[in-house]
Amino acid sequence: MFGRVASAALLAATVLAAPASAATYTLSFTGTVANTQFSSFTFNGRLYEAGRLILDPSDTLPATFEAGDRIEFSVSFDQPFEVPGSGEQFIGLNFEGETDGVLPSTSGELSFSDPVGVGPGPFNVGCGNCLSALLFNGSSGTVSFTGLSGFIDIDALTEPYELNQVSISFQNSNPVPEPASWALLIAGFGLVGAASRARRTGLAAA
Repeated sequence: MFGRVASAALLAATVLAAPASAATYTLSFTGTVANTQFSSFTFNGRLYEAGRLILDPSDTLPATFEAGDRIEFSVSFDQPFEVPGSGEQFIGLNFEGETDGVLPSTSGELSFSDPVGVGPGPFNVGCGNCLSALLFNGSSGTVSFTGLSGFIDIDALTEPYELNQVSISFQNSNPVPEPASWALLIAGFGLVGAASRARRTGLAAA
């Protein structure tokens, strides 16, 4: 059922208390759909089909987030962003950064602009092991939309989180995908991107 909040068991850790001066960040992004990366991976013996698009920020991103902060976001695409209907889906907006030792937990809301195959929302979103606006789509039909907006609250964080980039991702699986695979998806695309950058650097130096 769309709107079911994806969750994962949090590891035992000492969580930073929300600071008295918790901040609200308002961020907007654009995305060129043709730049979407596609991949597949296996997790717990299950095949996942996935896609990821790195977004362009319209403003300078903040350096760090802390527990208690709120991120209000809006995203627009140059054409409809399509999630293929090859299985039940996760769709997420990911605030990516250095994750060593960082255990974030988020909750919030997300709405779609010009949606096809799903209602406009708002839908409850969250993630128990990543800094993402993550939601589950129980339908196996194709979904598309021209933009999205909403907010996430950083409910828990073991240390300040340094933000590097923002992306929108999806993963499809049949049967139901597992929330724990979401962090693996983000990390896997990050490794692919790092390898591509290294190859380009090597060619430039040759």
